[in-house]
Amino acid sequence: MPEETRRVAAIAGRVTDAGTGLPIPGARIEIVDGPAEFLAWLAALSGDPDWERRPSRLDRAAARPDGLFYFGDLPAGPYHLRATAPQLGTRYGTVEATGLTVPAGREADGRFRPAHVELTLPPTTVRGQVTRTDSGAPLSGVQVRLRGDAGSVQTGADGRYLLTALVAGAPTIEASARGFSTAARATTLVAGQDQTVDIALAPA
Repeated sequence: MPEETRRVAAIAGRVTDAGTGLPIPGARIEIVDGPAEFLAWLAALSGDPDWERRPSRLDRAAARPDGLFYFGDLPAGPYHLRATAPQLGTRYGTVEATGLTVPAGREADGRFRPAHVELTLPPTTVRGQVTRTDSGAPLSGVQVRLRGDAGSVQTGADGRYLLTALVAGAPTIEASARGFSTAARATTLVAGQDQTVDIALAPA
């Protein structure tokens, strides 16, 4: 890498859950596209047969426990990033950041300041409202869960619930409350998408 470009420009940022704002440790950040100089470096390095297995690569970074990540020693110019969470399977979708420009040279105070980007991964989510079949009124305190999953959430005063960071697939959602018959609804969850499933409970 040319010495004159080292530590002159970089990208720094954070990866968080789009719903909760919490960091996503281990999220993978990849440089999808960049200036011609950067792409030339990649082309030269990717000829190495061990390139795909390298734990450290010029075009990839992993989010730390606090969600922060950093790319150093990059030439100035426009970049395109992609963030995923492969370690969590289908619990999150993908987010991309385009139009990110890494500046050249130092600031007026002599410091190097990286281009900054916040990446929020969309969780695989299902939400909805639980109501009474006889009056349509919302029901609070209803236990809502995926069938076969020990974890559950309770509906609020407005009858609404939220299950997030779920595994994509075709689960059945169950809602139960004292004095009401348990109800179940099948749905399809797609990685990174938000589904709405409303449920009505009949008095027992």
